This record gives sequence, structure tokens and C-alpha cells, in this order.
Amino acid sequence: MNLTKAYPVFVLTAVAAFLMLAHAEPFFDLSHSRYPEAITFLHEREVLNGYDDGTFRPAKSVTRAELTVLVMLEHTNRIFAPQRCFADIAVTDWFSPYVCGARELGLITGYPDNRFAPAESVTYAEALKLITSAFALPVDSAAKGEPWFLPYQKTAHRFALMPVSSYNPRDALTREGMAQLLYRAIVVTDVNPLEYAVAGNGQLGDVDFVSLQTAPSFPEAALRRLVQMF
Repeated sequence: MNLTKAYPVFVLTAVAAFLMLAHAEPFFDLSHSRYPEAITFLHEREVLNGYDDGTFRPAKSVTRAELTVLVMLEHTNRIFAPQRCFADIAVTDWFSPYVCGARELGLITGYPDNRFAPAESVTYAEALKLITSAFALPVDSAAKGEPWFLPYQKTAHRFALMPVSSYNPRDALTREGMAQLLYRAIVVTDVNPLEYAVAGNGQLGDVDFVSLQTAPSFPEAALRRLVQMF
């Protein structure tokens, strides 16, 4: 056996294996997801976790409490005390500080009877309202006769959080949908500030959906920036 020739082959094989592992998806079932980049990014950011069996379960629905916690983790570094800010939330609930903090910051209001319904599935419409508010994306007022969520839906499409054709606003938000909305909101307002453009009149300019869709994807495109940020 010619060790001189075999050694470079071994090294190249080892390097290839290392690169494959470095870019491996963190969960076994992301091949079934439309948004593996978003899920991987938020996992590496230590915002999203999977299940003990190594799956992410992208099609599973998200509760109102779960979404609020994730948004608050990205929205602020403030630590809020556990409290009973809604009739159906106990001080001992794990999500109490986040939900009550979101209410204090004006991101959520709950229902007229002072319930929050933390265990209910959150809809895409509700998620759009929470995320566009938390990331301070400009939202127009609803025109007379329009559904209440339409302005948030327009903003989400305008800033390329999610194309209107990809979801029904009244459907339950999925884990992969939640990841995509958060991922795009972070990209637009944080990692790629040039895409969060301010027009000459001081108002936020329109973001071109096509250019955002064709931009380099995470984690490669933004990894160096993220390392500097954290």
C-alpha cells in the first residue's frame, strides 16, 4: 500500500465528514419541514429546542404561551417577576414572567374577560400581530370592513416574513411557521439592517420580497455577524 497516496485521501475524507457534521440539521425530521434554515438558526441561537427523541415536530401547533415566551426572549433582556396578570395564569406557571412582561410592554392584551388562554393554539393571525409589534414593524390601520388581522398580514408580506399564499391566518400556527416568522423578523431588523431600509422621508421603505428570498441563507451567511453579537 502506498501510504504517501493514501494519506491525502484519508485527510480529505475526514475533512469532508467534518464539514457534513458541521452543517448537519439538528433534528431528524427537518426533511419534512419547509423551513429547516429557520429552525436550525433559532436552535443555534438557543431559542428553540426539540424533543428528547431528536425530533422537532415541525407540523405541531404552538400555544399562546409558548409563542409569547419565544418572542419575549428575542424582544428584551429584561427579567420580569412571576405574577398573576390574567385570571387564568398562576404565579407558579413557568410562562408567567414572560406573558406578564409582554402585557406590561403592551405586546398582548388578552380577552375582554381578563383571560389569556395560555394553553390554546395560537393562530397565524395572532402570531403576526405579536411578532410585528415586538419587532416594531410598521402596521397600517385596518380599513373599514377589513378583517382585523389584514394590516399585520400585509406587513408580514411586505417585510418578507412569510408570503400570504403560504398560510391561512385563521389556522393554528405550527412550530415550523413560528420558526420562520421569528427567523425572518430577526433577519430583517437585526442581522441584515440594510434590508430594514429607511426611505428618504424618514419612513420605513418597502423591502423587496424577491431579493430577500434570494439572499444567502442561514446559518452560513450570518454566522460571523452573530458571533460578534453574542
